[in-house]
Amino acid sequence: MMELPPREFDQNFENGWRVVAKNNDCLEVAANLIRTYYTTNEVSAGAKRTFVWHEGQLRAEIGQYRQAIQLMEQAEKPVQRDISGWNHYVAATIAFLQSDMEKLRIHREKLAAVPKPENFNPKDADGNPIEIDWPLNLNIVDKFISCFGQTYAEVYSGCTQEKQP
Repeated sequence: MMELPPREFDQNFENGWRVVAKNNDCLEVAANLIRTYYTTNEVSAGAKRTFVWHEGQLRAEIGQYRQAIQLMEQAEKPVQRDISGWNHYVAATIAFLQSDMEKLRIHREKLAAVPKPENFNPKDADGNPIEIDWPLNLNIVDKFISCFGQTYAEVYSGCTQEKQP
């Protein structure tokens, strides 16, 4: 697995770290696997950002919020390259993990205000146009708000007792 190319290791659901993470009892093992991959292999800055984000998500899922936050802070993009509001999504996620509703709402509004780029025309693997809600990840941030007070894992597994603080 350590010899897979970065994209294959990260995005392939049959060969990379995701195979390990399919078993919820192995989420920490998967997080450690990701860390080992990006610390022992040469990866681009963009790939490393993706890897630390995914490691952070796994750590958040198992309740390791402190480590998750430290990792997620490293996942921000350079401001000039953030056309999708990624950094607002990152900040909103961190605010959720810190139980800071005020910051969560602020970053939700900033994310919601990100204009859709004129050249945003997503396509599937066959080149066909696909519909993707804009802005990206706003639905997740809205779930953080409606499920506030529940764990990160509960939000991602579809929290059942939504509540508005």
